[in-house]
Amino acid sequence: MRARDFKQVEALLSVAEAASLEGTVLAQLRQLYGPMQRVWQALPPSWQSLPAIYVATQNRTVAGLIWLQREPGQRHRWQIEQLLLHPEYGSLETGEYLLQYVIHRFGASGVQQFLARVDVGNEQALSLFKQANFRQLDRRYDFKLTPAEVNVVPADVQIEGLREATDTDAALLRELYLETLAPTVRPYLDKPVSQYTTPWWQWPVRSVQGRFQKRWLVDSPHGVLGMVGVSSWDYQRFQLELSVSPGWPAGLERLVRFGVAHCAQHTRQPLVMLSLYGSAVPDAHHVDNAHTVVKAQGFTCWQELLLLAKDYWRPDKTPQPLNITSPLLLAGGEPSTT
Repeated sequence: MRARDFKQVEALLSVAEAASLEGTVLAQLRQLYGPMQRVWQALPPSWQSLPAIYVATQNRTVAGLIWLQREPGQRHRWQIEQLLLHPEYGSLETGEYLLQYVIHRFGASGVQQFLARVDVGNEQALSLFKQANFRQLDRRYDFKLTPAEVNVVPADVQIEGLREATDTDAALLRELYLETLAPTVRPYLDKPVSQYTTPWWQWPVRSVQGRFQKRWLVDSPHGVLGMVGVSSWDYQRFQLELSVSPGWPAGLERLVRFGVAHCAQHTRQPLVMLSLYGSAVPDAHHVDNAHTVVKAQGFTCWQELLLLAKDYWRPDKTPQPLNITSPLLLAGGEPSTT
C-alpha cells in the first residue's frame, strides 16, 4: 500500500463498524506506516509484526483492500482481519484477486494456515472464501453486556480455589484452553505458552498504552477447573476471556459473574464483551445451555461468526492460476501490473 492511498483506505475502513480500531491505527501511523511496511515486507512473513495491507486500485481509486495480521506467537499462521470492497468501485472479482494474491504470496513464503471470520449472514463473503477453498472450522458467538445491565449482575461471587494467575501458570492455562477445544479445531486455534505471560519489557508499553489485562484461575486437587481473564484498552470497553473445564459445569456462570463484577470496579458504566466458540461445548444441547447461562446474566448475542480456515499445503479442489492481467493494481511494495 502506498502513502497516497491512506485517506482512501481510512474512508473505506470507516464504512465497516468493526474497523474503527484499524482506522485509528492507520491514522497514528500515517507518516511511518508506508516506509515501515515496505521494510517489513522485505522480510519473511514469520519475521513480520506489522499488519500487511494490500489494496486494489482502479483509476487511482481504492476499489478494495485486504488486511492481514500474523497470529501472536504463531510463525506460520495469519489471520485475514478485513476484506473490504468499495460500494461503488469494488466487485467480487476485486475481492477474489486480493484474496488469491495474498494466499499465493504468503503461502510461497512459508505461511501454512490462513484464518478468516465471516458474519453468518454475509452470503457474498462466504461464497468468496469458499471459492478460494476455505472451509468452515468453527462458529463463534459474540455477546455484549451494556452498562445499563451491568448493575443487574450479582457481584457477590465466592469461588473456592480462585486466585490471580502468574507467569508460572502459563502452561496450565494453555492446557486448560486446549481441553475446551475440539481436536479438529486445536491445530488452528492453538495458543503458545507465551500468550499467557507478560514479558517485563512489555510492562511500560502497556502502561503507556493504557492497556489493562489480568487473569484468574480456579485451582482444585484434580487440576485447574477454569480461568477468567479481563482486558481493556480504555477502561470503558472490557473483554472477558473464559476457559471452563468440561468437568465443572457450574463454572461458566460463576466466572462470568466474577468477571463482570471486576469490570464494574474500574468504571461505573463498562461495556463488557465475551465470545463463545461452538467447539468449546460437546453438542447443540450444551451450546444452548451455555447461551442460556450467559444470557441470564444480561448478555445479548449481537454477532454470530463463522471461523474459516485454509491450509496452503492442501491442494485446491478446482485450482485456479493467479491472473494479474486485469486493470486492477495490486500495491504494497509490489510493482504495478498494467
